[in-house]
Amino acid sequence: MLIGVFHTHVANQFSDEAKSQLLSTISRIGKERDIFHLYNNIQDTYLHLDTILSGKEYKRTIGETDGHGRWFSIDLKG
Repeated sequence: MLIGVFHTHVANQFSDEAKSQLLSTISRIGKERDIFHLYNNIQDTYLHLDTILSGKEYKRTIGETDGHGRWFSIDLKG
């Protein structure tokens, strides 16, 4: 079973400590389960897709977002 975590602009309300804790929790889960994390506003305004499959981590920037969440673009070719 695959786990998916999705959020966008809510992350800009997180403290740096909360952001770090979220990423650590996702990494910990990824040691035992396959997980996808689709997000922005943790380190920048770009749209990111991080995956952990069979314990191996992959990080991709897949698009751009508007700072107020009105739009985002996705480019999965790169």
